[in-house]
Amino acid sequence: MIRKFLTIFCLLFITNSAFGYSIYKDVSEKASYYPALFKLNKEGIMIGCPDGKFYPDRPVKRSDYARVVIKALGLDSKSVISGVDFYDLTPENPNYDYMQIALYYDFLPVTENSNYIYPNGTIIRKYAILPISKYVKKEDNINLEQAKNILGKYKDRGTLKPADLLAFAKADVLGLLPITGKEVKIDAVKPLTRADLAVLLYHISTKDYNMYTQKIEHYGIKKKGIGSRVKSAYVDGDYAIIPVKTEIPIQMTTKADSQKSQINDIQNAVIPWNLVTKDKYLLIKAGSELELRVTDVQKRKFLFRNGKLKVESVKISTPFRQTVDFPAVLIVNDKIGLGNKIFKFKRIRTTKSETSNLKLLKDIKVDLTSGFIVNEKL
Repeated sequence: MIRKFLTIFCLLFITNSAFGYSIYKDVSEKASYYPALFKLNKEGIMIGCPDGKFYPDRPVKRSDYARVVIKALGLDSKSVISGVDFYDLTPENPNYDYMQIALYYDFLPVTENSNYIYPNGTIIRKYAILPISKYVKKEDNINLEQAKNILGKYKDRGTLKPADLLAFAKADVLGLLPITGKEVKIDAVKPLTRADLAVLLYHISTKDYNMYTQKIEHYGIKKKGIGSRVKSAYVDGDYAIIPVKTEIPIQMTTKADSQKSQINDIQNAVIPWNLVTKDKYLLIKAGSELELRVTDVQKRKFLFRNGKLKVESVKISTPFRQTVDFPAVLIVNDKIGLGNKIFKFKRIRTTKSETSNLKLLKDIKVDLTSGFIVNEKL
């Protein structure tokens, strides 16, 4: 019970409470990161444990990293509209919003096909340092040769890929590479420690960067792709709007029939190819899955009346692991057979693998940097 109590209080978080320690039993005032700890403690951003220790070498959990960084950057007032689904992260988890917001702003790495986000796993230095360095300052005029010179003091710079060399050089220039040990090493794949995180937070909360009080409106690089251009879509900053009534191409993976279908029957379809703006910014990625529902159906009657079939889109699940409302109506292609021509009645149906179109019932807003469809501002 005591161990559990200590663990809870040792979690990293930002608080307005005055509770904290200005001197830690296990940290020397001569330690390179002590000024960062002192400042963060004084401002109530990062505190020690009730036993008077800070445990600077303890690895940081991914959920703790997300919580502290998101609060330090002033993003904790945001709310998650449509979260990404993971087996190990439910809305009941106290860190749910922090991790979802961190994921949205690309502060947490997750592979495209992963069903897990690993809240209790550790985060390595590379995945903690690089996103923050990109956020703090977007300009990057460092070439590869300059990067090698900048990182010349680090013994393990030769282990980095060229792209990482550029990113770490930028982080070094910004003062975001914590050196908390005796050896001057980048340690890109080493777990981030509490001392490392303190150095990062110290730099992003200084007056020079003014990041602690600044509210982020957005972060990221617009994603581009090759695909079918949606002529009606227009770009507004980092977002794109697909206007209401725009027709979106889809490919049915199930079939509906005015003679057989029932109201509320579920149908399925996929986006067959990338949809992009005229400037080739990615709107909706190929392979996005659609759930549709039969909302109105009427059987044809011989010589008396035509059949009726109305199918509406309910939601879309994208390869970015987001599921969100996608209100649209299916434009059904009537199947005109011999009976239709002679006796003037229609049987309306869709066929599997058929390519058709959805007509949007409202504007669709897409975040071009994350690929997320945004119903409301995050």
